[in-house]
Amino acid sequence: MYRVVNHDLNGEVWGEASSIDEAKKIQEENYFFMTGVQRLSGGKWTDVDGLHEELSDYIKEALR
Repeated sequence: MYRVVNHDLNGEVWGEASSIDEAKKIQEENYFFMTGVQRLSGGKWTDVDGLHEELSDYIKEALR
């Protein structure tokens, strides 16, 4: 399960999808907003695509 979250609007959910490709399509349709794709895993939503994921990757690389 995936969802698209608008981080500009206090985490408002823009849509849910069964695949990351479907979620990215929703994200592309709302490209002018600061959106991110999250995946439900182990009962928690985690960022898998979008600004928050890019920052997470950047921080991991910087700490190496």
